Amino acid sequence: MLVCPAFPENGRTVYQGHLFVRDKLLSESGMQNHPLTPMRDPDLRRVLARQTDWPVSHLTSSDLGKEPDVMLDAAQDRCMIIADAITNDDLLAIGRAAKNRKLVVGGSGIALGLPANFGSDHRNGAWHGHDGKAVVLSGSCSIATREQVETFKAKAPSRELAAADIMEDRVSLQELVEWTLQQDTAPLLYSSAEPEVVAAAQDKYGKEESSEAVERLFANLAAALSQSGVSRIVVAGGETSGAVVSGVSAQTLEIGPRIAAGVPALKVAENELLLALKSGNFGGPDFFREALTVLGSPSGAKS
Repeated sequence: MLVCPAFPENGRTVYQGHLFVRDKLLSESGMQNHPLTPMRDPDLRRVLARQTDWPVSHLTSSDLGKEPDVMLDAAQDRCMIIADAITNDDLLAIGRAAKNRKLVVGGSGIALGLPANFGSDHRNGAWHGHDGKAVVLSGSCSIATREQVETFKAKAPSRELAAADIMEDRVSLQELVEWTLQQDTAPLLYSSAEPEVVAAAQDKYGKEESSEAVERLFANLAAALSQSGVSRIVVAGGETSGAVVSGVSAQTLEIGPRIAAGVPALKVAENELLLALKSGNFGGPDFFREALTVLGSPSGAKS
């Protein structure tokens, strides 16, 4: 199985089996404080070795300049292969080499080299956005998302969903829906908090219990909002995105135009709901406004 979480355009590179976030090792990038999956070891070979009894091998950056497909074909079937990737050209080489692999795992960057294997030019088809009622939901506590929250709060109505309030049943789903619908512009509902605040809540209520309660609220909130007429939802956070997709019962997502590196506009095929789903550290400071603009434009163009 080929594994590569690199995305150079977003500053994620793999070199000598270690994951970097721009010029910092993963363990020094802020991800060491992730509330659910703290990453304190940047060596992907060690990380994987602790989770599987399969051998873990390494496809180096120098190997990519030779014949990576030959190396992959020679690898045993029950084997994890960590692939270095420093540039988009590396991802294209990995994509070509993975043509005959049964399973490829990694960040969205690895998909750059895959469409050609199926005769696709990976260009977007027709996109039809709309300017319906919108909301921003943020559950990520990453450094980038906290900056995005602060930027958007300065321009839009916002409500903080504190873990303590959620755990002690002081949050009313119906009241949040009514408040959201009353706003003239897209509001922000967020549980994003500083690492020490998150740690204190986890110590008091339990790590899994508090995390599950927050994501359950976002799932229920997304479902209730979409059923109440909200037709554009921007989401920050990987676990939060999963909760929202589950909450709105999305089975098929149509991929639209790019909002930011690694973040496309999406349409739920079953009900025309528009989504922007992003990992915590993706996007620039003004990502929420940019995402709303793309989702609200018939052509997907930013204003």
